[in-house]
Amino acid sequence: MSKFEFRDRNLELEIVGVKFNLEVNAALGDRMTEHGKALSELADDIEQGVMAKDTASDLCAKLIDDILGEGTVKKIFTSRNVNFDDCVDILQFIIDEVTGFAEAK
Repeated sequence: MSKFEFRDRNLELEIVGVKFNLEVNAALGDRMTEHGKALSELADDIEQGVMAKDTASDLCAKLIDDILGEGTVKKIFTSRNVNFDDCVDILQFIIDEVTGFAEAK
């Protein structure tokens, strides 16, 4: 007998000891694409001196909260100040993990 099973689309991530579950789907992919473009623009603005890193880190933190849920940045940055470089590292980790998960499925 043939049998159909739904694929597991839930990705568990752990960032500095805090666990998150993401449903990897087309909507997440679209948001990640938009955020990737926004992140690239932020980096360009910093490089060109158009935007300060502090302002960019606030915007970058909003991207993290949008992907992982409101209040995520506060949970992650309990023992350090939010900064652009750490936010970029976290976003890159999320992008890499989601991409790897989607490609494996």
